[in-house]
Amino acid sequence: MENETINKAVEEAVYQAMNQPLFIQRGITTVILIISLLILRFVLVHFIRKKAKILNKDQRQWINRINNGISISIIVALILIWAPQLHTFALSLTAVAVAVVLITKELLMCLTGGFLRASSHPFGIGDWITVDGVTGEVMKITTMTTLIEQIDAKGQSYQFTGKTMQIPNSRFLTVNVENANFNKRYVYHDVPIMVQFMDVDPSVLMKQLKNITEKYYAPYSVEAAKFKDRIEIKAGVEFADIEPQFFLKTTDVGHNLFTVRIFVPTLEALKTGTLITHDFLSFVHQQRVKASKLNTQKTRELNHPSN
Repeated sequence: MENETINKAVEEAVYQAMNQPLFIQRGITTVILIISLLILRFVLVHFIRKKAKILNKDQRQWINRINNGISISIIVALILIWAPQLHTFALSLTAVAVAVVLITKELLMCLTGGFLRASSHPFGIGDWITVDGVTGEVMKITTMTTLIEQIDAKGQSYQFTGKTMQIPNSRFLTVNVENANFNKRYVYHDVPIMVQFMDVDPSVLMKQLKNITEKYYAPYSVEAAKFKDRIEIKAGVEFADIEPQFFLKTTDVGHNLFTVRIFVPTLEALKTGTLITHDFLSFVHQQRVKASKLNTQKTRELNHPSN
């Protein structure tokens, strides 16, 4: 009975609203206004984009502001145009409350999450963030969602993967958001190198590993130090030493695991690690060849002692 009463009330309200003289006029005004605002948005975005194939940070910020401004303008205009009609759709307070709870719960959470982000400003357009284990660059922020372009952080290439993720702003109320903007320019990059041969002196290998690392780290050392100083002043905390660090441990099966930690430009991290690994393993191979030749020579001397 309650559902039938509500349905009849809604049908009656719609019927009365549709038959009012100003309904058609307001409908035409609404259509014209929306089309005009959409055309305005298209013109402004086209003007900002110009002929650029790839948008810079400032262009993305302005396009984001235009999209949000047009969206808010449409909402405000609709409210102003149709406000006089809203009384014809009024139902009981209970029915309205139920409708609001069921229909606008996620909407309100998204708006609240968007307000929380705007007030605390944990990130902005162009920042790197990590949400639910996914790292990406913030490309667009609206009142309802945040769009990020995914970055290959786990594979340590730090390149765009081509995938995007649309995050409802309601997620910011329930999950932690990590601002990874520090890693956008420089990163602490670990280079693990496994050596399964135990016939080479690890102290010799460690010494050579340090020499190889210094060779490839030297071009970045000055700028890395300047960047670290700027970040420490801005954040007010002291970061780890940027000089290369070296670690050695054995695995469960008895192999030697050498690890180098370097502070290098993010986009050069994987390349630098590959070069260090290549040169180090080449040195290991040379040492084993020398050791093999020496053992062969000793064996011959034992089998054919000189008189």
